[in-house]
Amino acid sequence: MPPALLTLATALLFGLSFPPVGAAPLAWVALTPFLVALARVPPRRAAGLALLLAPAGALGVTWWFPSMVSAYFGTATLVGTLAWLVFCTASVGLQLVPFAVWTSWMARRGAASPLLVSAAWAACEFLRARVWVGNPWGLIAYSQMSWLPAVQLADTTGPYGPGMVLVAVNAVLAGLLVPALRGPHFRVSVAAVVLLAAASLGYGAYRLAERRDDGEAVRVALVQPAVAASERRTEAGRARAVAFQLEATRRAVAQGSRLVVWSENAVDFYLEEPSPRRDALLSALRDLDVDVILGAPSYHHGERGIRYRNSVYLVHHGTVAGRYDKMHLVPFAEGSYEPGVHPYSLRTQVGLVGPFVCFEAMYPELVRRIVVGGATLLANLSNDAWFGARAPARQHLDMARLRAVEERRWLLRATTTGISAIVDPTGRVVAATSVGTPALLEGEVYPSQAVTPYQRWGDLTAWSAIGLVVAASIRIKIRSSRYGGDS
Repeated sequence: MPPALLTLATALLFGLSFPPVGAAPLAWVALTPFLVALARVPPRRAAGLALLLAPAGALGVTWWFPSMVSAYFGTATLVGTLAWLVFCTASVGLQLVPFAVWTSWMARRGAASPLLVSAAWAACEFLRARVWVGNPWGLIAYSQMSWLPAVQLADTTGPYGPGMVLVAVNAVLAGLLVPALRGPHFRVSVAAVVLLAAASLGYGAYRLAERRDDGEAVRVALVQPAVAASERRTEAGRARAVAFQLEATRRAVAQGSRLVVWSENAVDFYLEEPSPRRDALLSALRDLDVDVILGAPSYHHGERGIRYRNSVYLVHHGTVAGRYDKMHLVPFAEGSYEPGVHPYSLRTQVGLVGPFVCFEAMYPELVRRIVVGGATLLANLSNDAWFGARAPARQHLDMARLRAVEERRWLLRATTTGISAIVDPTGRVVAATSVGTPALLEGEVYPSQAVTPYQRWGDLTAWSAIGLVVAASIRIKIRSSRYGGDS
């Protein structure tokens, strides 16, 4: 089969491993055709295959992106499609091009062993997550959120460890098909990958069997108003959302909830500036014995004039008792906002709650900073109304779920239109709402002070993968130069 068709086969399999299909087993073989293709072409052509896979693979995962861009910015569908094409090719290509060129180069020297290839993939995923705007949407580990044993390793490695196991298996399969991908001591490599995969899944089974209900249970509630984005632009739509959130909060308090979480952009007025709407809201919450966490805008006067922020507030008995400002802003969409500076947790009556907003769920290092600061629960406030489909909302939830695994914390995820969810420290969805349905979601959670290896070490696994790849590349380069020829 031609290399281009092999690359497109990988794009198809990779896309099917994510929602809406969500066939997690396909990710264990999805990269095999692409790796085979890379072994058959020189590095320059490998770069071309990577630039083919970048939009083709992204299409299977982010097919909803053009319509979202069009809805958010009010542009034509063609503009949204072109924006998607440029962004995906650039950001995903940032990962795939160096990986493809390196794999082809190493394969031509008989040095592309399965474990080394998996380390290179992790290094390049880490590059995509950290460089330029940082776009870690669709990392391969997220394809396994429907099979939780495969991702429990994330409490030690972040998303990069589970991804390395997946890619190592793919690389072994590719090596069985193409000798150039076997590297030295292929049988030893196969045995090591089998043991690695078995150990990872065994660890996952062990973690899933552990009890996650230690300590005192806390009753909490999430409020999902499900007012569409188009309606929220009108005064009547915004008023309806606030009225539903207040009524749902009263019901939650009557049923024993001590903490209620509203979504990102739950209100569109400033909570620290007196106004009729602000005063009415705080007055309505004053007599409720509950802490309310909600999303609202904020501003401050800086050296360059008034600066706006996307914020999360804690309201206690009608008084603003804390605020977190979103630190990682969405490129272009939040271009007029200023990022927050510190990962503040909110001190509620049930403990420190670590908030993160919308797409901040993609960044494990940010959530780690929040937990290292003392958070015993996590709260992800999001506005998923712009997605316009259930599949991207599910993908977004899956990323937030892996943050719960990494930190071994209960997660409260409140969204405008769904999917809102209560997630346990193994990533299990304990309770969830439907998309587009107004809902009050209640349940019990257990604040935790557990310390995971990921909290201690951060992205040491990814940095180690980079070091391994660099060291191996230098060694092969020196060897090639010493014994003649380097193409």
